[in-house]
Amino acid sequence: MKILFIGGTRFIGRRTAELFVENGHQVAVFHRGQTNAPLPASVQHIHGEHENMDDFRETFRAFGPDVVVHMLLMEQGDTTRMLRVFRGVAPRVIVISSVDVYRAWGRLLNTEPGDIEPMPLTENSPLREESYP
Repeated sequence: MKILFIGGTRFIGRRTAELFVENGHQVAVFHRGQTNAPLPASVQHIHGEHENMDDFRETFRAFGPDVVVHMLLMEQGDTTRMLRVFRGVAPRVIVISSVDVYRAWGRLLNTEPGDIEPMPLTENSPLREESYP
């Protein structure tokens, strides 16, 4: 199976991409190229900005993903862009995100009291105390 990750060079995305490769799938990762992620050598890297995904529609189509795993959906505009770019390109999109479960996100949005959490977040970072939104 061909799997295209949007994001996927950090945190849960990197490990998820690795697991797909370990299970025999062909993986491509669309990312900015700013994180030197230790991904398997077989992973195809497509460098670009998330906001400019429309410019990569034909590149994505050429890869021919069976599924897109999107790690960066944050707002309605992101969802609209994703639907526009991948309609007719991939039959299925899976959205994975963990940003909202961590207290750091609530503090960044000023929905939870306290100072900004130290980065990077890890699996052991404190969880949110308030639901979002």
